[in-house]
Amino acid sequence: KSYAEASPSGARAKPDPLDDEQHVIARCSALIKAGVMPLLVDCGKTNLSSVQGLMGKIVLALSWDRKSRGTLAQQGAVKFLLVMAATKQGTPGTNATEAVQNASQALARILISVNPVHVFPSSGFPQITSAIRPLTALLVSPETTSLTAEQPRNLLPVFESLLALTNLASHPDETAPEAIVRQAWPVVEDLLLSSSPMVQRAACELICNLMTCESGIVKYADGSKRAAQRLHVLLALTDTDDMATRSAAGGALAMLTEFEAAIAGILERPRGVQLLLALCQEEDEGLVHRGVACVRNLTCLATGDIGRRAKEAIKANGGVNIL
Repeated sequence: KSYAEASPSGARAKPDPLDDEQHVIARCSALIKAGVMPLLVDCGKTNLSSVQGLMGKIVLALSWDRKSRGTLAQQGAVKFLLVMAATKQGTPGTNATEAVQNASQALARILISVNPVHVFPSSGFPQITSAIRPLTALLVSPETTSLTAEQPRNLLPVFESLLALTNLASHPDETAPEAIVRQAWPVVEDLLLSSSPMVQRAACELICNLMTCESGIVKYADGSKRAAQRLHVLLALTDTDDMATRSAAGGALAMLTEFEAAIAGILERPRGVQLLLALCQEEDEGLVHRGVACVRNLTCLATGDIGRRAKEAIKANGGVNIL
């Protein structure tokens, strides 16, 4: 009808004002307050892919508003989405694939905004590790040849998944970060080099949180050539334009430099010590704190030959005056 009634210039009717974000959020909030989530959970017992695909779309739309995510979690959305993603994973068909994608992205949005301790009990279902597989699936580039320069990959699900995984990695139980390293490390590491500053930042923040577990530390501190390359990337990110990325990289290095193998790796990098001292000269106090923590670890924690080399490198690069 819009095309048929268009003027000769090709102008089309304006979009309905009731479809703007403000009105959509108001409708979604009204549905949530009316108790739509328990109804969807009940409808989720069907095995029809078409119905589950629609429910995935609904919950994805409901999860857009940050203020509603806690209520959705209280009403059973996390368990509902986990079950949908698990049961439809690998099921052939467009509807099944779309249902998994939408359920996983809705799950990511909710897990960005809620405390994982409140969602995942220490015992019982759902377990925190059950959320890692669907979130990791969002990070992987879809197997399609239809992506072009005109229609590039939608990076919003990737960004939201990284934020959700970062939140899960902050859980006091080390089970979550260990599982993230085991299942998602290769793709997260690749995203550190993403051309999207937002995705790169989110990947770096996740890496920082993963430095609280043994598996994450080993990736940078096992003395291997690959670990040295990873340290090189992390050091380079302390010099990027985005301050939040610099902060995350500095935080990861502050934890890594508690281990002599990581300190040795930094000393092998041509500009390693210079980049740490550059953090100490930032205007932001948080960045300065991270830089000073790294330098302190190099000079106070390292022993033997590594400790001697670290002190010499700090002095040679003007570290005494900078401090």
